[in-house]
Amino acid sequence: MRDQVSGNRGRALGGRALTLLLAVGVAVAVGAALLRVAGTGAAQWTFVALSFTPYALACAGVLALLALAARRWRSFAGAALAVVVLGAGVLPRAVADAQPDATGPALTVASANLYYGQVDARAVVDLVRSHEVSVLSLQELTPHAVAELDAAGLRELLPHRVFRPEPRAAGTGLASRYPLQERASTSQSSYHWQPAALVDLPGAVDVEVVAVHAVAPVGLIQPATWRAELADLPRPLGGPVTRVLVGDFNATLDHQPLRALLETGYRDAADTVGRGLLATWPTDTSIAPVVAIDHLLVEPTCLVRSFDTVPLPGGDHRAVVAEIVLNG
Repeated sequence: MRDQVSGNRGRALGGRALTLLLAVGVAVAVGAALLRVAGTGAAQWTFVALSFTPYALACAGVLALLALAARRWRSFAGAALAVVVLGAGVLPRAVADAQPDATGPALTVASANLYYGQVDARAVVDLVRSHEVSVLSLQELTPHAVAELDAAGLRELLPHRVFRPEPRAAGTGLASRYPLQERASTSQSSYHWQPAALVDLPGAVDVEVVAVHAVAPVGLIQPATWRAELADLPRPLGGPVTRVLVGDFNATLDHQPLRALLETGYRDAADTVGRGLLATWPTDTSIAPVVAIDHLLVEPTCLVRSFDTVPLPGGDHRAVVAEIVLNG
């Protein structure tokens, strides 16, 4: 009799523990869904939380299945709601979008964050060579990195450049197979220099490429500064010249400032081809990259043929590389 009572108490305690676990987990999942819908990244903790939205979706799915198996209907309803809201924002990134029939020249554009100039220069040059990169955006470009890249053969592959190397993270540059005409940067107030250049392609079609490196709202950097830098990035040209933004945005597709930029008329190349869940940072840890903060944005008239990420030894970001076709 005592054994039976003890067993019933154990099952009851286990039931209460599961109910509590589900209640807390579902509350967090619903909070993540609300943050995804209404969060602006106005605080550093919301910036971090929004960065992990795809993982919140996965956790909400697990909670929904657990609640369903345990017949905790209220918890199931809350978890299912979180799955629907989060899934609506995240899952389309794994599905390719319809694209225009662009007939102009093809261009392969890549971006590499050099991690204070410490990335293996030979790996960057190998990336350019193996992917036949036409235009390369470089962030955290130091004087030492320029010397290492040129020694590895970058100048022979991409002889045209708009570089401003600086110590640590402030330097940025563009290197190109085709002649470059530097244009005034519209991000004059950004901490990192963000150059813009017109790429003089053969024929009548031209493209302007902007090397992006927005600050991250961590440490002493306030979210308002990060938001202002993303808001200050140039808008689509919408004319005979196509504008491309490529680099380290320090923002994912779940951050409102980047979504607002896309709403001005850009498309995210990775999202367009169904590879929007490919993570690019960090790579200097024992685990795989967990967030996608490196992007290539194109105007709607461009066709995106491919998008991929490439590891760079010595760095903390994966490089991104995309082949695009301009509208002829």
